[in-house]
Amino acid sequence: MRYVLPRPLASFHRVLTGCNQKPYQLLLLHPCLSGPPILATMGTENSKLAILYRSEPYWTARAMQEQGSQFFQHLGAALQAADLSNRYRIFEGWAVECWDFYQRGLELQKGEESSATL
Repeated sequence: MRYVLPRPLASFHRVLTGCNQKPYQLLLLHPCLSGPPILATMGTENSKLAILYRSEPYWTARAMQEQGSQFFQHLGAALQAADLSNRYRIFEGWAVECWDFYQRGLELQKGEESSATL
């Protein structure tokens, strides 16, 4: 799959990736974008990371604090207190674990919502 980038992003692409990066490994950053980085790949890990970036961390952090080991309880507290850039660092450093707790958080949210409607 080939990606065609607008000129400002194309120049960033060259600066960030150098000449040895493959197109499916790109992580494109643009200074005018205020959200999380744009992921230029459709791989499962990066799409999961993109979902984590867009998600509200409350339920993920709550699942970590309620269901995780002592380490993940502290990581959940850190996630809940983290600003945006530190939240991204936690998600990137612990992507697989955060995805697992994100899914657990969705279940907690569904259970909370169903008990609130009864």
